[in-house]
Amino acid sequence: MVLPAPPSSRPPRSPARPESAAYVLAALLDRSLARMAEAAADVRLFDREAIRTASDVWDNNLFPLFWAASTSSAHN
Repeated sequence: MVLPAPPSSRPPRSPARPESAAYVLAALLDRSLARMAEAAADVRLFDREAIRTASDVWDNNLFPLFWAASTSSAHN
């Protein structure tokens, strides 16, 4: 069962000013967490491969996320 994503509370960004790297990585990690929750929501439809794939996003991107967040003020 796939639940629709809640509407974003953030206003859309203009193409002239793209999102920061930290925001993009955080959104990617949030989306992977939502996918894992969906894949594990019903024991009858438990999708181990979907959880493994989404958890790889966490494993591969946590260091870059924290690096981007900790160095973002140096470029502002």
